[in-house]
Amino acid sequence: MPQQPGREFARSTQPTADDHALAALIAERLTLSPTQALVALGIWRGMSEKQIAGWIERSQATVHSHLRAIYQRLRAEGVTGQVQLALAVERVINFDH
Repeated sequence: MPQQPGREFARSTQPTADDHALAALIAERLTLSPTQALVALGIWRGMSEKQIAGWIERSQATVHSHLRAIYQRLRAEGVTGQVQLALAVERVINFDH
């Protein structure tokens, strides 16, 4: 089954300019830090914590810490796990396009 446009990623590469642009939009709309927004983008793309860590060149523990902070920040909006986070990112991306 083909992935939706925009979800393709190379697991061994760093975030592209397009990734950073999407992350900036996510950060603004969800009130996240730039790195938290990249982590959220990785979750939306279906990446594991380990894959995200390699992608943004941080440790897996750091990515996990960012996820905990994201969930704490977005708890009032009902975001308590990866599925809800991916849906929140999807809404931000679809709202803008």
